Amino acid sequence: MSPFCGIDASTPESWQGLLDLVGVGRTVVFVRVGELEWTPPDWTQVFHEVGTQYVCEAPPSLESVGADTVSIVELAESDAEAMLELTALTKPGPFLPRTHEMGHYIGVRSDDRLIAMAGERVRSDAFSEISAVCVHPDARRQGLAAKLTTILAHEIRERGQTAILHVRDGNDAAHAVYQGIGFVPNGDMDFSAWRHNGDPDNQ
Repeated sequence: MSPFCGIDASTPESWQGLLDLVGVGRTVVFVRVGELEWTPPDWTQVFHEVGTQYVCEAPPSLESVGADTVSIVELAESDAEAMLELTALTKPGPFLPRTHEMGHYIGVRSDDRLIAMAGERVRSDAFSEISAVCVHPDARRQGLAAKLTTILAHEIRERGQTAILHVRDGNDAAHAVYQGIGFVPNGDMDFSAWRHNGDPDNQ
């Protein structure tokens, strides 16, 4: 469903607890402020990058971004294969076969093909993360990312939560889109994936 995890402190005990939870040979992703202070020798870092966390207290009106002019579809289990195909093509970040079960996902279809999508992933009582915002290369420059993100930001606000999202450093187009619809930078975050060195088939 999702490889994201968290530990109280980067200690041998915490990593062992994480291993007990996820299993031998698995990969996990940390999203945190600052790099991990210590890592065990039986885990290998797969990637590390820095991104920006954004917060949206007041999304713009749906009319101002043209969200009222696009036909939105609700995405569900029957759309899982199409969602995986789109995320594999656009690479918005980790998206597994059951990630769509974590929150509300919406999309846009053209000629029965999913050309854009966005949804919710990590949530707490106060915040909900908008994630997997992606647009097929053939459908870009239509404002679809801004429209879908604004729709979700309004839904999140109506529930009494605040919308957040994360953007990789260097993705200037995405930074511009989100800043243009009221998302404000809230600081840098470190994203790192770690894979346990064991063989999952020999557990």
